[in-house]
Amino acid sequence: MTLAGYFPKITAVPEGFGGPPHLAEICSVSGCVNGEPEDWIQLWIHNDLFFFNSPDDARRASGDDHRFEIFAYRVLEARFVDGRREDWSPGDLAAVKPLPAGYASIGFDAVSRYAGGAFDCSPLSCNYMWREYPVNKYCLVESLDTATAVAERCSQAGQAEPGPYFVFEVLRDNREHGH
Repeated sequence: MTLAGYFPKITAVPEGFGGPPHLAEICSVSGCVNGEPEDWIQLWIHNDLFFFNSPDDARRASGDDHRFEIFAYRVLEARFVDGRREDWSPGDLAAVKPLPAGYASIGFDAVSRYAGGAFDCSPLSCNYMWREYPVNKYCLVESLDTATAVAERCSQAGQAEPGPYFVFEVLRDNREHGH
């Protein structure tokens, strides 16, 4: 997996979302369920995958809003189209490597990228596929294999949002989160 970058997220479960009883936060890659900082794209400091190259850039995008927490993302070098796995390269990314101390994996997500810009939809949260796949307290799956199965299935027409699907590992800065 390749370090794709960093992004600020609000993880609170929205009022009326539902979800499994153990759900404590939504840490999906997409911004469908939990909002993203306003006008972050207008800063033009994101990389080709629409993430930020450093935690500092991601923090800058969230401004003074302390509800945002900075996550790191690793992406599998494959995409899923019409139920098939294809080789894919994220290109030459300038994300700060190695991952800063304190970041630890909290799970995996499958995410669509319909128009080729930012990643669109995380069906585990956006399409309530948590009903069909066991998710952890972050609305993520525990294994790369399960995330791959979700991406493969969702890439088939009519299963979720359109577009090729990608698999991400979601990492949280435990120093920032107080763990």
